[in-house]
Amino acid sequence: MGAVTALVDVLGRLAREGELYERLSAGRVRCHACGHRCLIPPGQRGVCKVRWNEDGRLMVPAGYVAGLQLDPVEKKPFFHAYPGARALSFGMLGCDYHCGYCIVGDTPVATPGGVVAIKALFDAAPDAMPNPDGEVRFPRDVHVITESGEVRCALKAFRHSYRGDIAAVQPMYLPAVRCTPDHRWLATTDPSGDRVEEIRASDLTPDHFLLLPKPVWPAVRVIIDAAQLLADVTVTFAIPRTLSPTEVAGIVAATNRGESSRAIGARLGKDRLIVKDDTVRFPNEHRPAFPVMCSLTSRWLVSSGSIVRKGR
Repeated sequence: MGAVTALVDVLGRLAREGELYERLSAGRVRCHACGHRCLIPPGQRGVCKVRWNEDGRLMVPAGYVAGLQLDPVEKKPFFHAYPGARALSFGMLGCDYHCGYCIVGDTPVATPGGVVAIKALFDAAPDAMPNPDGEVRFPRDVHVITESGEVRCALKAFRHSYRGDIAAVQPMYLPAVRCTPDHRWLATTDPSGDRVEEIRASDLTPDHFLLLPKPVWPAVRVIIDAAQLLADVTVTFAIPRTLSPTEVAGIVAATNRGESSRAIGARLGKDRLIVKDDTVRFPNEHRPAFPVMCSLTSRWLVSSGSIVRKGR
């Protein structure tokens, strides 16, 4: 039986002197490869365990690739990247397992069988590999739906400890996403999509619009026969009508005559407006309300049933 070669000996041969470090006194080095900025004495390794101090030189991985992945650029902490573009990521062995931009285990992911939480995929995986500050599991026959709609095999699920605050981001009409406050989101305060920035979750406000991946469909003209699709649909109302059939018929007739909704509502006693602090809105309308007096130099944007000021 041949001699067993330790992984540390293999990595020792697949390494060279790095560039992202500085030499300090007493033979120590300061590594700048990640945010930990490890201060490494001679003969010791950094928190990633694959960079070490050899006689006052920082030795780093070289000559191999341990992981290769093509991801949407929105998953990466990059600046000035075109939305929807692809980012090719590769790396060697070693990880600090102290990411400040992670998402929590109850975050749902889409699978061909429905939406499943990341924690459920992790717990169902039988194979596990412990790490100093976490654990990696290898799901079997688990597929997920990517942002492009493709079905891909899930190779690994990660879990590591985190202590600190959690931010909850609630996009309109979408499920809430819980993440660390340092998790970056592509967002803008301009509905047109200009001036897109990478915003920390803790810095997001209700004035921000979140950017979501949009698939690019082939240039094929699709014609939908709406009448045929709706032919067998029964009209229902989520809120029961409180008007009598006579009142409904009167509203239809008044609308056909060109009467305004305000005039019709006044005749039916349903023209209640809330005027407060120089603004006006209907009882069920979301805030912010519309100003009573509006300068013609102002621009206003109507969004999702509420009126939001866009700028001057």
